Amino acid sequence: ELEKLKRQINQQYDLSMTIGIGGPVSPLAAVGRSYQQAATAVETGFFSGENQVIFYDPQMSVQSSKFLYPFQEIKQIIRVLEKGDEEMVPAAVGEFFQAIAVEGKSAKGEIQKLSMTLLSNILHFCVDQSIELQNSSPALFQAFDEILQANTQQQVEEKISLVLIGIVRQMAADHDLNNVVQVAVDYIKANYPNNLNLQVIADQVNYSPSYLSFLFKQETGTNFIDYLNQYRIEQAKKLLRDTNDKNYEVAYQVGYQDEKYFYQIFKRYTGLTASQYRESFRLNKK
Repeated sequence: ELEKLKRQINQQYDLSMTIGIGGPVSPLAAVGRSYQQAATAVETGFFSGENQVIFYDPQMSVQSSKFLYPFQEIKQIIRVLEKGDEEMVPAAVGEFFQAIAVEGKSAKGEIQKLSMTLLSNILHFCVDQSIELQNSSPALFQAFDEILQANTQQQVEEKISLVLIGIVRQMAADHDLNNVVQVAVDYIKANYPNNLNLQVIADQVNYSPSYLSFLFKQETGTNFIDYLNQYRIEQAKKLLRDTNDKNYEVAYQVGYQDEKYFYQIFKRYTGLTASQYRESFRLNKK
């Protein structure tokens, strides 16, 4: 009859439900004990799945206190993140939940607590690695609440797996952006004597100048024009030290067509004029 009632509710209200049945008690005043047994029976549905009728068994009240913190399994999950291997995520998460089950049984609250500890470790890893969580962080933070609201262990496993996959994909996207900036830096180093500007570099990497400027500052810590000037000035310093080329010739060789502008930039970045730098280097060699 209970199965029939459950099916009717499933069909009529499109709801999934688990019914717990406590043991018979006497006198009636002891009905509270039967209620607690029914609640314990319902909690076992966290492990066996939803939409069941579960009768209380005394073994359900036997809980082991031998919960071991799954250090190795958490390390394995972090290694999966470091490798960026999306395919390894489900297996690593599965091993974590196997490890926190003692003789196949664990308390629901203990599993939720250890799952949130795992999420905290994942968040700490992301912060340490400076992973951009603009897209995946909402799912990560929502997962804490969703674990507490989960009706089954499978839901918790699926939620954690989704969070990890989201982070792996975000790491891959960040890596692609790093490559874009590296291409831009390599182009600067190979072409600094030429007439370079942000638009020229942006055309090389197929990004808009404004977005490339944002990525460049994010990855290098300096803006594009400062990086270009610093690199050119470093090359100019080498020429001033190692050749007898005139200052204006050095300016042209490192990409400055206006020698007066070169003199201004050189002093801004070194604190010396080009002539003073060359002379100070020669004096130090004596």
